[in-house]
Amino acid sequence: MPPDTLPVPTDFLAWARRSGGRAEFVNGTAQHLPAGSLAHDTICGNLFAALHAGADGIDRHVFLGALVEVPGVGYLCPDLVFGTWSPSDDEVHVRGPQLVVEVTSPDTAARDRGFKWKAMQTIAALERYVLVDEAEWSVEVFARGADDGWRYERLTGTEDALSIPSIGFAMPLAAVYRGVFRA
Repeated sequence: MPPDTLPVPTDFLAWARRSGGRAEFVNGTAQHLPAGSLAHDTICGNLFAALHAGADGIDRHVFLGALVEVPGVGYLCPDLVFGTWSPSDDEVHVRGPQLVVEVTSPDTAARDRGFKWKAMQTIAALERYVLVDEAEWSVEVFARGADDGWRYERLTGTEDALSIPSIGFAMPLAAVYRGVFRA
């Protein structure tokens, strides 16, 4: 677990690099993140595998639990992040992700829909913010439009698919929830 207060972001990043623990650094305070449930981990694994298969592995990568730098806030730790990264970059956090996915639970849903969603909107490169409910068949997609406004779509049908055209990605909800719910 991180110390409650680390004086500067570089201290937090150094701790994160050494520990490998899941935590966030918000307004000068390190906050521990709870472990996910088996349903949470299964959904994350399903999404990671599909996104990884579509990433080119050169510039575009998908990460589980990577820190994301959020201007004016600090470092947040979404469940999945898709974006550009180079091995010469920092080994701990991603700047300017295209896609952020949070798998919500009763304990995290309010924070994921509230504070984190508001903070992530400030990332200019972010195209999609996706909330996947681990307890019911529901995926919420916030998509940035050409006018910089956000469109909302809720997917709940067994025939629905999570689609992210800018990265050439589409995944049926049945595949997102494979091993958790039956279609």
